[in-house]
Amino acid sequence: MINKLLIAIFLYLCIVLLPTTVKANDAIITESGRSVYPINTDKVRMVSEHIKVFMKKAGPKDIWRYADIECNFVFENTSNQQITAKVGFPTSTFYDEEPPPFTDFQSNVDGLFQKVEAKKEILETRKTETPTWDGRFTYDVYRYWYVRETKFPPAKRLNVNISYTTDLSVYEYGAQYEFEYILKTGSLWKSNIEKATIEVIYTDEKQLKERFVSASPKVYKIKGNRIIWEFANFKPSENIIVIEKGE
Repeated sequence: MINKLLIAIFLYLCIVLLPTTVKANDAIITESGRSVYPINTDKVRMVSEHIKVFMKKAGPKDIWRYADIECNFVFENTSNQQITAKVGFPTSTFYDEEPPPFTDFQSNVDGLFQKVEAKKEILETRKTETPTWDGRFTYDVYRYWYVRETKFPPAKRLNVNISYTTDLSVYEYGAQYEFEYILKTGSLWKSNIEKATIEVIYTDEKQLKERFVSASPKVYKIKGNRIIWEFANFKPSENIIVIEKGE
């Protein structure tokens, strides 16, 4: 019983201490057995993306922090045939069983609503020397993909809008918070991304100064209540990370 309890505590701490608040570039995905995974495409390119992240707090005395995210992508089918593909929006890494972390996830293409389904990508299965809380000697390392079917008309551009809400990750019992946006999956589309703008927006300039600790990549600018990254003609190789102070 003690061993089971220790394993359960270990898995819980892994879930709590690993980054779970991730916003990510879309990618085309495929399925294999019970898992999905991203693939490269040489037909569709991401022309541009504009990401707005609105940092929030549940209340003046509440340590819970979350973010409302609005994403606008422009894609272009460079072929002369219609392409129908499953497109996914990934979360970060999890251990054992946890539900998808986003709420109010919505997606539309040129103003038309898309049906979205959460699917799991099994990254690896690890063994334990002692059983987990439910008697197993293995546990999965995985992430979720918010999947929808998208049609890319031949030689045309599509406007894709995504919005959702998610918690910030908590470290050291509230001493620090982390926000992460995964740019790297944007490298799976054809060619370079022409333009990308990522804005992390606080209520006002005072709130930004009180909460902001650091950010990467280091090419960001701070303008008033916003942290801004601007990229042009690039293949993403780094993710966006913002670290905040605790209470």
